[in-house]
Amino acid sequence: PQTWIAKQNAAATVVNLTLEKSFATVTNPNRKAWLSFSNVNGGDVGDSGNFSGETSLFERRYMFQQSVMTGWQGRWFQIGKVVVSNMSRALYDISQRGYLLSSEFNLRFSRSLSGLLKFDTLGNFALDGQITDGFLSNYRANDRASLGVRYVF
Repeated sequence: PQTWIAKQNAAATVVNLTLEKSFATVTNPNRKAWLSFSNVNGGDVGDSGNFSGETSLFERRYMFQQSVMTGWQGRWFQIGKVVVSNMSRALYDISQRGYLLSSEFNLRFSRSLSGLLKFDTLGNFALDGQITDGFLSNYRANDRASLGVRYVF
């Protein structure tokens, strides 16, 4: 009904270019590094409804608009039977002038038991970017750390 405020989506074009280099070895088959660029055009338009305003009540359709990301994945070392591997990513969104840093460490104790330690941090270098109501601006105070255990039986 026209008395409701509704999110409207428009057509979007997403372009992503990724360069990836494998550093695989016999003992470390998943080791690689990458660099990626992503650009989003479109996707968001104003809200609809009789009471919609100039600013939207809803989040943007895409978390990142124009971003560069680099990352690394692979095994670090082994102590006895414990294998330590890591995947780390760093993303910078040009439109939001914000960043996302993420790192995950896996400790494999056996074929069925492993541990997990993960860190995520996000924020803005400045709040005067082209987009001031994006994912990084809205959630810049939501850093997290996770610790877990996996057992497969």
